[in-house]
Parts: sequence; structure tokens; C-alpha cells
Amino acid sequence: MIYNNNYRDFQVGIFAIDIDEKFFSYFPKKWQHAKAAESWLRHNEHRIYLRLWTFIDSVLERHNNGKMGFRDPIIVWSNIETKEFNIHPGANRILLKMLLPEVRQVGWVIDSTCASRDQYKGIFNNIKEIQRDNQGNNLILWNAHHRTGRGGTDQYDFSLVSDKYLGNSTYDTHERRDRWLKIRRRKGFACYVNDKFIYNIGEPKFDDKYNITTPMGIYQLFLHYFFGYSLDRWKTKYFRRKL
Repeated sequence: MIYNNNYRDFQVGIFAIDIDEKFFSYFPKKWQHAKAAESWLRHNEHRIYLRLWTFIDSVLERHNNGKMGFRDPIIVWSNIETKEFNIHPGANRILLKMLLPEVRQVGWVIDSTCASRDQYKGIFNNIKEIQRDNQGNNLILWNAHHRTGRGGTDQYDFSLVSDKYLGNSTYDTHERRDRWLKIRRRKGFACYVNDKFIYNIGEPKFDDKYNITTPMGIYQLFLHYFFGYSLDRWKTKYFRRKL
């Protein structure tokens, strides 16, 4: 090891962008797959109420009240030199935004190789500086989640402290829970992946059975059955009815 005064990974560019069709144009066509659909269903089996109903209902409530539907910014970890980026956290917000493009969402780009947001002109839309105080600063608080991978011991994922967990009382209200308990008894769909039954969401009728090809299909079906969205609004459907 050697000390290098020019090594400055503690200095990053941070600025706001719109999460929109231009942003999504950089995603590969097959960035999701059936294995991810099963993993999503297994991981969230006992928290469908929070992960789907509470999440979607709270986003639509804010949107319909004239506010920014997605309350918290997506963090976009980017590198202008290699022309690559990833998002974390926020994959579920990305899925819902792709299906409901009319609901506004913003992102914060964080790039240790970027000196000015002008370097991203033409790459993302509506590039703006983040809000600063009179001294030009911004107090940003971070959570460090211990997420060490295999063979490691000291790796952490970062997320904004301002991100509210869906189980927070801001979202998980008695009124919202009561509506879910009522609607889940009247409608629903059966989830299959590669013809393997996973479980039911709500109370499906006999023919409400679907092979789901990506996590996007779960969101499409949930929006259709529990929020009344027509399946015809999406050109590509990430599921097929099981015969």
C-alpha cells in the first residue's frame, strides 16, 4: 500500500435526473427472467400486503393528490468513464414506474468519476443539482446495511435514511389494511412459474391461473386484479394464462 493524495474516491458527483423512458432505454431487453420471478415470489410470500398493496396504493395516492408519486429518489450508482450504472435500492420502484410511466419519479446519480453534471448532458433527462443550503451543502444521511457476499465479511449496501420502510405507519395504516383484507377475499390470481404452482395472491377463480415470466408480470397482474388496470395498456405482457 502507498499513500496517494490524488486518490479521491471520497469525492463524488451527485445530481438529480428524471427516471423515464430515456433512462429505461439503457436497460437490456432481457434484464429479467423467470428465475427472478420465482425468487421474488418466494422472498415476498409473507409480505404481499406491504410489497404490492401498500407500495402501489401509497404511490397512486400521492400521484392522484398531485404530489410526486414515488416519494424517495432512486439511487443510480454510475460511472461516466465506463458508461455503466446500476440501481440500489429501488428495483421494485423501477418495475412499477415502467408500468405506470405517468407517475413521476426522480433519481440521484452518484458517480465518483464525475466532476460536473454537465458530463451527463444528453444521457439522462432533466438533470438538475440537488438542493443545497446557504453554504452550498446538503446533509445526506445514509444507512449501511451489512450485506456481505460469499467469501466476504465486511461489505455494506448503502441506502438513504430518508427512505421510509413500507411497514412505517405513514404507509401501513388501518384504513389501508382493512381495504386489503376486504379486496383479497373477492379476487386474485394463481402464480405459476414454468408450470410450477407457487401460491395464490388473493382468492382466484378457477381460470385465474398464470405462468409468470418475470417479476414485471407479477406487478401487471396485481395492478389488473386489485387496482382495475386493463391488461391492454401494456404492449408486452410478462405472463401467459395457464390452460
